Amino acid sequence: MVKRKLEDESTTTEEKTEDDDTHNATIRSPPNVERWKILDSEEDADFLKQKKVVNDYRPGVVYQALHSIFYSKLNKAGLSYSTEKVVDIDDYVNSASDELNLVFVVDAEAHGKINEYTDDFISVSNYPLNAKGCIGLICESLEHKWKIF
Repeated sequence: MVKRKLEDESTTTEEKTEDDDTHNATIRSPPNVERWKILDSEEDADFLKQKKVVNDYRPGVVYQALHSIFYSKLNKAGLSYSTEKVVDIDDYVNSASDELNLVFVVDAEAHGKINEYTDDFISVSNYPLNAKGCIGLICESLEHKWKIF
């Protein structure tokens, strides 16, 4: 850890991380604050202008890496064995005939089912997924089936 004196006479602590998640990402502790934060090019513009190499501070890269980890299915709690029909979406899509028009209805509610518009009710995971994650799995399976990747 390196302590540096800034032009405004306040002290800040800066550290290069060596974690697998954020290798070589620079994080800093703002003056008089006991927490660490990822530098933001808008919020921390004054700090970055003080004789810093701006390319050393890439908050977007760190954010994307952490976002992938935090929102990974591996990081979800709440495995549900009560789900009625969990299917491997790749197998489900591949087993459908090419002449069949597939229509997926994705529920955006936390509880309950959509029964009005559906012929078959499936779950693509034992874990809770948001609509974006569910649609992503469906799209990826269709892309693989139609060899669009």
